[in-house]
Amino acid sequence: CVHEQIPAPSTEADVLFQYARWLQKNNQLKQDKNVDVEIERLYRIAAESGHYKANINLQNGAMRGHFQLRGDEHLRLSQRLISEGVATGYYFVGIFLQQGSAGLKQDPEMALRYFRKAADKGSAQAQYYVGDKLEPSNVAPAIALQMYRCAAEQGNGEAAIASGIYLKNQKKYAQALEAFQLGVAGGDSTSAYKLGKVFRNPPPTDELNYLGQQEDLERAARYKKIWRV
Repeated sequence: CVHEQIPAPSTEADVLFQYARWLQKNNQLKQDKNVDVEIERLYRIAAESGHYKANINLQNGAMRGHFQLRGDEHLRLSQRLISEGVATGYYFVGIFLQQGSAGLKQDPEMALRYFRKAADKGSAQAQYYVGDKLEPSNVAPAIALQMYRCAAEQGNGEAAIASGIYLKNQKKYAQALEAFQLGVAGGDSTSAYKLGKVFRNPPPTDELNYLGQQEDLERAARYKKIWRV
């Protein structure tokens, strides 16, 4: 299992990044466009100063419609990640090839190669993506589970949920519980919601929430509180 290696940033760039991330977290509910403009400005400066997490957050935010990035900027920033050995750069180029965006011609086959390379080099987003493609029982579910686990260990909530649900359906309850706990540790609210139900001692007939755990209402309440944050 490979985790993504990200070069250490300069202190100055990291101060900008930390402030931008703080603003971003506190703007999740309000979704204030003016705040988004300031977050984008800070991430841009930090990214241009060689802060690779700022580069990744800037591109992810642009893909979700929060920031404004031109196609050529996306490609340049992604190539910079690749040149520094940051796996997410390959993941972004995979998206561009899949969509035919950022000045690249659409090429689904080449896109898959980039996604796989990104996953092999440790990109959590790519590991979740590849895992999702491999999960069907007639493809490679065992490898999918490894990919999900790797991504979840790096804080990818979607991978933690996917892993937990797959293991629950296989009746591997202890491993499923661990997967959801990884999701909570990574800040995933759906995982917290799930565990809030699990510790209320649902009957085995409740296939959605039963994980073979004893009732622990205090623990259930804690997870519910985390979910509501």
